[in-house]
Amino acid sequence: MADKGTYCLFHNSGIEIYFLKVLIFQTYFINNGELNALFFMNSVNL
Repeated sequence: MADKGTYCLFHNSGIEIYFLKVLIFQTYFINNGELNALFFMNSVNL
């Protein structure tokens, strides 16, 4: 997926945790199509 450089950048800045949360929420809201897209866009804006 991502190379070591990108992973280290994410790890050092804590972005990895952010994307992990996004993936978890995406998995949860995938059951509700419209909420899935809406929530994802709101997460990105945060």
